[in-house]
Amino acid sequence: MRILMATLGYLPAVAWGGPVKIVRQNAAELQRRGHEVVVIASNLLDKQHRLSKGNSEALVDGISVNYLDTRNVPSWRGTLGPTWLIPSARRQLVNLVAWSDIVHVNGSRNAVVMAAMKSAIQLNKPLVLQPHGTLQYIENSVFYKRMFDKLLFGKNLAGVDGFIAAQDHERKQLTTMGAANDRIHVVANGIDAPPGGNAYQRPGILRTRYSIAADEQIVLFLGRINHKKGTDLLVKAYAQLPERIREHSYLIIAGPDDGQLDEVLTLVNAHGLQQRAIFTGLLNDEEVWSAYADTDLFVLPCRTDTFPMAIVEACAANVPMVLTDTCEIADMFREKAATVIPVEIQKIAEGIEQLLENECLRQQYRVGMAEIMRNHLSIEVIGDALEAVYSDASERHHSAV
Repeated sequence: MRILMATLGYLPAVAWGGPVKIVRQNAAELQRRGHEVVVIASNLLDKQHRLSKGNSEALVDGISVNYLDTRNVPSWRGTLGPTWLIPSARRQLVNLVAWSDIVHVNGSRNAVVMAAMKSAIQLNKPLVLQPHGTLQYIENSVFYKRMFDKLLFGKNLAGVDGFIAAQDHERKQLTTMGAANDRIHVVANGIDAPPGGNAYQRPGILRTRYSIAADEQIVLFLGRINHKKGTDLLVKAYAQLPERIREHSYLIIAGPDDGQLDEVLTLVNAHGLQQRAIFTGLLNDEEVWSAYADTDLFVLPCRTDTFPMAIVEACAANVPMVLTDTCEIADMFREKAATVIPVEIQKIAEGIEQLLENECLRQQYRVGMAEIMRNHLSIEVIGDALEAVYSDASERHHSAV
């Protein structure tokens, strides 16, 4: 099967978050199974920079990738803002859609996804949509998102043959927007981890870089530094920990600024945590897995999130977790791999304190993580699910023609 996967960003544009990793590993697994996979993505490295001045092609880890010249408004508030393809990029996209047997779009409100959806419908190709948590009306530009969905995105949903929801909450979002329930498949975001094998998980690199002793504990936050992820809540919670813990631990905040870094730095200074909070910036793959290898506890105090890949990575790396119950996949890990608590600063602090001081509970969570990975989140399980979605979408599409 010739599979065209459309996404906002692809390697090395890791600033676009979890979907970049998901598309990469899914494409690699499908190609390993004998399918021919091509990825199309914008040429945006982030909001301010491009990978190339125009369209370009590359072979990335054995996957053929077409980077389409995409324009944006760098000053637009929020993670992305409006995007549009130049004419030559649109023509290249249409040619690739015509080549494909099925089009799998990843995301929603961006030029690459919208153009791929429209072209697939016009060229009568089976179409699968995987939103990756982008359907929620949260944070920035809520009015514009609603208008965009009403006038543009929503009109294409009738032409989608199969939908992939990360969990039941996203299924409900899709049905609310008009997606047919019998076309929605719930498929978790699995992981092939670590992608480079055990050589990627090299303990000691993070500790050596920041002079952290072996007997000092590391509390890790990994993700974009923004209001949704709750980085500010973590700093406040860490500041409430007993002094006996703070004196022998470090808070590592790893990830790019997504609008909240200045606020978080101010909080660190206000709470006198300058000697205990470390900001690493964006980490590459090897650095990410090495960071997990040095970590005692992973914390994601998100105010809302659909399926954060950092949780899946932490699970694959056997790092015990504290999660807030507003993360929509928290129940998958509750009392098996993570302590799940309300989005309250005091509760977050209590969860961190409990796990850092209870090695037996951390070991219990490590055992639970292995089971979760084996039964729900391995790339083999996800590969089977994707093939089933494609088969169902193709049958529906061709029977309706």
